Amino acid sequence: TELGRYPEAVAEYRKILDRSPKDTEAMSNLGWCLINLQRFDEATATFQRVLAIFPDHIYAKASLANIAFVKGDYREASRLYKEVLRIEPNHMPSIKTMAKMFEEAGKLDEAAVFWAHAVEVDPDNFELWMSLGWVKFEQGKHDEALAALERAREVAPDAPELLAAVGDVQLAMGKSEEARASYQAAASQFAKYLASGQVPPEQREELRRKIEKYR
Repeated sequence: TELGRYPEAVAEYRKILDRSPKDTEAMSNLGWCLINLQRFDEATATFQRVLAIFPDHIYAKASLANIAFVKGDYREASRLYKEVLRIEPNHMPSIKTMAKMFEEAGKLDEAAVFWAHAVEVDPDNFELWMSLGWVKFEQGKHDEALAALERAREVAPDAPELLAAVGDVQLAMGKSEEARASYQAAASQFAKYLASGQVPPEQREELRRKIEKYR
């Protein structure tokens, strides 16, 4: 669905469902459009119709979990995400959102479990390793944090945000010289990105501040 065309798409999917009331693909697409229009109650009812036909429909369950998460109902979101993971243990969107929910709730041990599972599922995703490293850092487990970030560097050795995160952990461990080198490397990569001309105008000032911060 093209951006801004959701109302028209909703009307079209409703027409399809008038002709084929049990078309779960049309229901799912309708629900997705309603979520993008922030019509959450209608989206919830739509996905519940899908589950009435296919009780273990992954997309419908995950979408209901997403709605609960957006509305701040973490208990319901957690229940639904766990149902998704019961059916499909490696469902990455559910794993990541469970980890984020536990982080926001300050339950870092639980968050670390889900981030650890995430990197098992997708070990070449440096952002997942960074998330695991950050949680370990917040737990005060600096050695484990650094190990996770070093694993991320194997995937993306020049990622500036990653280099800066490594510097933060090294500094907390009292490794000031190593931290300085990591910060300088981060500043260098940020500078290259800025000089590339690929930085959107609204991000340039923030990038300049980061360069100055890590020099």
